[in-house]
This record gives sequence, C-alpha cells and structure tokens, in this order.
Amino acid sequence: MDEAEWKEEFKEKGCTLIPGKLLSTLNEDLGKIIGSKLYLRVSISTVKPSYGRMGIMSGLRKRIELVAKDLGCEFIVSESTSLYTQRIASKLGYTTENEIKYSGYFDPLSGTYIFKHIPAPHQSVKLLVKSI
Repeated sequence: MDEAEWKEEFKEKGCTLIPGKLLSTLNEDLGKIIGSKLYLRVSISTVKPSYGRMGIMSGLRKRIELVAKDLGCEFIVSESTSLYTQRIASKLGYTTENEIKYSGYFDPLSGTYIFKHIPAPHQSVKLLVKSI
C-alpha cells in the first residue's frame, strides 16, 4: 500500500491527520540545529489523563534518553503538542528550537485556521531538542 492509499483508507475510517505542512514547517530548520549527527525522534508520547502527575511521562522520557545513548545518538528530537509534555521536557533539559502557535496557524491545504479552537491550556506545537 503506497502513501496515498493508506491516507485515503485512514480518512475513510473517520480519522484525521495533523497536517503534514504544520510539522514540515516546524522541522524545517532541524538540519541546521543538529547537522548530520545521529538522533532519536520521539513521535508520540502520551499518558492517560487519570494517570497524570504520577511521574510516568518523566520516567518515560528518562528511559528514552538511556535508549538514545545506547544507540549512539547525540540528540533527542520531539514534536510536542501538549503544554504538559512541553513543561516536562523543559524540566528534563530539552530546548525549544521552534514553535508554532495554534491560533495563528493557517493551513494552506484547507485554507482555514484549523487549530483556532484548541482548548486551553494547549497553545502551540513545539520542536524540542535535547543534546545527550
């Protein structure tokens, strides 16, 4: 199944994709930040809300760092859409290398401000990088 086919199947099931343009824009300067060095990318990390504030995400991020070191990576890269994950990452030494505010993001594919109704406290997607 090629990319177009799986995207169509995904849409038919009622699922939506975060517009690729948003993440492409967020990551456009990644090469300038890390160069050609080896890095581990964290695509999605989440904790069930009822398990929040138990240190699970912090523990998960610390474990990810051990795995990255074991693999010989020099950086960990993550896109974060949640204020809570952004705060945890900041406490663990990640730096914000790029940020796109939801309220101001105009999606060129739909021609609308598709994220203008994201509920507080989530305000932006951030590109987070940690040198290890």
